[in-house]
Amino acid sequence: MNKLMAPLSGQYDPDHPANLEAPALRAAFEVARGFDAHAEVVSIVDPPAESIKEWPFWLPGGGAAAVCDMIDEASEVRRRHARRQFEAVLADLGEPPPVVDRPTPGYSTRIVERSGEIRATVAHYGKLCDLLVVASSDMMWLAPFTPIIEACFTQTGRPVLLAPPEMPEHIGARVAVGWDGSVAATRAVAAAMPFLHRADEILVVSCEESKKPSPRGESLAEFLAWHGLEAGVERITAPSRAAGEELFDRAIARDCDLIVLGARVHTRAHRLLFGSVTEYALDEPRLAVFFGP
Repeated sequence: MNKLMAPLSGQYDPDHPANLEAPALRAAFEVARGFDAHAEVVSIVDPPAESIKEWPFWLPGGGAAAVCDMIDEASEVRRRHARRQFEAVLADLGEPPPVVDRPTPGYSTRIVERSGEIRATVAHYGKLCDLLVVASSDMMWLAPFTPIIEACFTQTGRPVLLAPPEMPEHIGARVAVGWDGSVAATRAVAAAMPFLHRADEILVVSCEESKKPSPRGESLAEFLAWHGLEAGVERITAPSRAAGEELFDRAIARDCDLIVLGARVHTRAHRLLFGSVTEYALDEPRLAVFFGP
């Protein structure tokens, strides 16, 4: 793992201006330091609002120019806020990484600005990294799936690390793996191997649901043993709606600081009826979460 990417939108809450995307920066630096890797911080800004130039000459402009100016001003505020967060988090580090302007082996960082629509920009640049690091959506004014998180999950094909609001001392010292035997969970385990090889302790947690075959956590533990990894196994019994909460409770009880999950983006109707472990992880970000591609 050599290159991490932390995409920033620069969104802010005037009442808590430093508490939105800063956790992603702190997590990116922590992981990059552990892997001796590069943390690329990408500030995404809107292109200039020039739609008024495309209007027919005979159509009254009205307040369009003022609206375009307002959009440009808001984009500039977000741009400045993203850079201030980067500089503030970097200054708080005991041993900050060197800021580089070209690919350099070892622990390093830089911030770059990219102009474009958020989803398209994340999709384009997110494919060119080993891991995406994002902040959780535990914010009242955001939907469960923010544009950045949605694009990371559906348009990059890369694993995603979701940073909790409160950073643990380390990320990946004790890792819980949520195992349901699905293809998504299988991909997550494969992508998380660099973290699993560095972990001091691994716990496989399988979930038993009624009327469904129970996934065998022991089978995954045996697979990990072939890779020289020792893993404990625990089983929880919970309906799908409560599985996420039970999984996090069990991981926290075992002092885990990272959970590995398969990302599964369901329809809104499915989430309302059956719940979603992925959405629970986003809504209740009590631990860092590694989502497979």
